Amino acid sequence: MRVMLFADMEGVAGIQGWEYVGGKSPKYEEGRRLYTDEINAAVRGCKTGGATEIVCIDGHGGAHEGGKPFMSWIGDQLESGAEYVVGHPWARYIEPLQSGCDAVLFIGAHARAGTELGVLSHTVSSESWYNASVTSRCDESTRTFLGESGIVAAIAGSFGVPCIFVSGDEATCIEVENLVGSGVVQACVKKGLGRFSARNMAPADACALIERQVQVALSVRATWPQPLALGAPVTFKVE
Repeated sequence: MRVMLFADMEGVAGIQGWEYVGGKSPKYEEGRRLYTDEINAAVRGCKTGGATEIVCIDGHGGAHEGGKPFMSWIGDQLESGAEYVVGHPWARYIEPLQSGCDAVLFIGAHARAGTELGVLSHTVSSESWYNASVTSRCDESTRTFLGESGIVAAIAGSFGVPCIFVSGDEATCIEVENLVGSGVVQACVKKGLGRFSARNMAPADACALIERQVQVALSVRATWPQPLALGAPVTFKVE
């Protein structure tokens, strides 16, 4: 079984402020450690669940001030038995999808812009993107608003690959389930109390939940959601 893990930072347990996800703040180093621990937990779950090829993509665009984005994991602490894609522009690394990936899993995902009680909710850019949506076959009645998970799910769906797991806050898990279907396995590691506050699981408990639920997700292939099919041609609109 070949799987692709698409990871982000804002949905990680213990993270609820921008200072955790970039810049000069010491909190960013704490955030990097929490982020690394959760991707490691997911990799362990994949290995136990029978994955034979695991490709992890750092999809977080934050960085040290002046540094490069998509490089937030702590390299020498990453779990063995997987490959890690870092430094690549967001949502553009599709080689696993092209070569026969079986499933996509979201780690540390966050809710789309404007989501009530979505911790650090935004879509691509918290400053310049207000909404992102897709319309199928030039039919306005099909317009669907997407967050980052939805955009990646649509890309994966165009290759016939389903999204089978999501970890993040409660609002994000609901968002992904509503988009891809109830078969998606979830690990809700925190509940938003506002955009910049949350009731978090302890990081160790969050990692244990992610590892366990990823293993479950890989073991229930018969109930995986269908790939997200939007119906070409698709119009993508950003406000």
